[in-house]
This record gives sequence, structure tokens and C-alpha cells, in this order.
Amino acid sequence: MLKTVNFFFMPRMVIIGAGRLAQALAGWARLGGYELAAVVSRDPRRARAAARRLHARQGLALGQPLPPAELYWLAISDDALAGVARQLARSHVNWRGRVVLHSSGLCASTVLQPLARRGAATGSLHPLMSFAQGVRVQPQGVLFAFEGSPAARRLARRLIRHWKGEWLELSAAAKPAYHLAASLASPGLVVLAAAAQAAGLRRLSPPYRRKLRQGLMALLAQTARNLARPGSLPKEAWTGPLSRGDRRTLRAHRVAARKLGLADYYRAQLRLARRLLP
Repeated sequence: MLKTVNFFFMPRMVIIGAGRLAQALAGWARLGGYELAAVVSRDPRRARAAARRLHARQGLALGQPLPPAELYWLAISDDALAGVARQLARSHVNWRGRVVLHSSGLCASTVLQPLARRGAATGSLHPLMSFAQGVRVQPQGVLFAFEGSPAARRLARRLIRHWKGEWLELSAAAKPAYHLAASLASPGLVVLAAAAQAAGLRRLSPPYRRKLRQGLMALLAQTARNLARPGSLPKEAWTGPLSRGDRRTLRAHRVAARKLGLADYYRAQLRLARRLLP
């Protein structure tokens, strides 16, 4: 477990957003040496509930006056970033000397340009981690990808050191491919699991469905362990009929996939496997 960092004077952090990532960041604030000054959301009731749960001083609706803080962190959807940045830049906060981060893995720090023009140091800091409903994640060992201004970089580096996280520095041009990789590895895996269950559970009675779900999850977990071995490559974890060249099995799979409405997904997998794996 990480220990809370205790300072005589703790700098303050404001989290803008109240979703899963925002709540995780807010919960990590004190571990990083920050007092959580406020949680801000478009929904004031949600903001107040999150503030009580996370021991923030205030829960505020977006548009209400913000408390002074050293760090303002936008943990909101990519599509909302530009509009919220403009709204914040029109507020009465003196942004000079403040640091404003957003947590998008895709968008560059330039989306915060309205705040930069007001004197804020801006950057993006994206945790490469899945924040699922009901799962508590700690920052220790998490890879954080940064892009932004030197002043924002200095603050972000200190924060990650307190969290015992891992540091990755990206250019703005590298972010779309980086985020695609993250989306393929995590949401893409969930789609894969859903497709596997849809294929396997169709003709089974309920008790055997539960057993097959457990078996498929064990298979996914072992495959992840195979991929995670130090120095290993995806080709070393590759098994199955395509790796063996079992043409008859592949034809049977194509027929089954077509009947289940998974033909496009299966064909895409085969094309990628032929291109990316030996």
C-alpha cells in the first residue's frame, strides 16, 4: 500500500469530472501530496455526492466559482474538453501560475489553449489503466503518458514519483496511435470476451453456461500471463488452428461465425493474424 504524503502545507487539487476516472484521481490526490479542494461536475448532486465520498472540501456544479488551487485536472470526455476549457478560461480564476491537466489519451494539450492564453501551464496526463465499475485501482506501477508544457511536466513528474507510477513522454503526434493501442488492449479485449461468450454459450443450459464462462475467463487470464512474460513477443503466445494451419477447422469456424453473426469479426481477426503473426 502507498502511504499518504504528509506536508505542513499541502497544495490543492481540483478535479473536474465525476466519472470513474475522475473519482480514481480524486481518491489518489492525498497520496500525491495534494488536498482535494473540490470535485466539479455538470450535475451538482453528483458532484456533492462524490465530494462527500472522497473527502473533498466542496462539490460544485460546473460554472460555479472555483476555489484556488495549484492543479486543476479535467477528467471528462474527449468531446467535452474544448468547450469546458473555453468555459473555464472565461471564469474569474487567475490562471497565471496554475497547472491545468487533462486525462485524455488522444487529445493533445493544445485543446487547453484558451487556458494557456490566460497564463496556465497546460498538459495531458493519461493513466494507461482500466477503471471498471466497482474495481478499485491504485496508482502504484501504473504507466502515465504525458504531453505538454515544461511547467506542467515538472508538476506531473513530482506527482507520478509520489504515486510510484511509471513515466512515458509522448509527442502530440504520437497520441492517436498510443490511444488506439490502449483501446485495442482493453476495450478491445472486452469485445473479444463478449464475442467468445456469445459463440460458446448459445446451445448450453444455464449451469454449463456458468462453467464455460469461468473456463473462458481462465483462458483469457492465462493468455494475458503468456503475453506478459518478460521479453516475450505476441508470436510466442500464439496458438490455435491458424497457427497450426488447420484449414478444415478454419472452414468450420467460418461457418459457425456466419450463423452467429460474427463473420466480419472473425474474418478481421484472421486477416490481422496473417499480417501480424508468422
